[in-house]
Amino acid sequence: MKSTLQAYLNKRMGIAEKRAIKSPSIPGPVLTISREPGCPGMKIANALQEILIEKEHKDWKVISKEILTESSKELDIHTDKVNKIFNIQERTVFDEILAAFSTKKFKNERVIKKTVTEVIRTFSENGHCIIVGRAGHIIASDIKKSLHVRLYAPLEWRVSRIMKSRNLSSDDARKYIIETEKQRMNFRTVIKGSRTSKGDFDLIINCAKLKPKDIAKLIAACMEATDLLVEHI
Repeated sequence: MKSTLQAYLNKRMGIAEKRAIKSPSIPGPVLTISREPGCPGMKIANALQEILIEKEHKDWKVISKEILTESSKELDIHTDKVNKIFNIQERTVFDEILAAFSTKKFKNERVIKKTVTEVIRTFSENGHCIIVGRAGHIIASDIKKSLHVRLYAPLEWRVSRIMKSRNLSSDDARKYIIETEKQRMNFRTVIKGSRTSKGDFDLIINCAKLKPKDIAKLIAACMEATDLLVEHI
């Protein structure tokens, strides 16, 4: 990533008013993936990325914690602090953000909320990206060239998967699911002002029924059917 993100934040904070980001005339395309804890969101996103690049010969990017962490270099903020913003581990979302950003650039909750929202919004408008989590389905909800996917699975299936991936007991895996979903719900509620619902998504998929690669193929087919992969002239 170049200095686009830094330029945007500088403008928003009043540091460099003349350095603005130009949004594309037609925002998108963007695919957002929301998932219950234990669902293989990243595996599906990576598989989908490969399919879309092959179909469109475009450099589709997966926007995840790892990608956003790279922004820390642009913002002059330590990686751990950026991670805290998107992995609210305790208290409320703004408590964590306020703790993470100690510089004078971030003055109050309203500015912080707007900044976090616009960072994700910038990725969405620039297009050709798959946003995993980060309330992407809310922030990009009004973008015409978008598809919003929700991944879910039965609790026992998710518990079993987390037990294996994180080497946890059944009880600890359940606690992890409850705590993680609570954190994500807090973040989504702060961004939207209310809880999300099934109506916020275009496609809801049971991960216990299909393998990640097959889910990726299904999502790609839906994107093609809704003209998300058709370039505007």
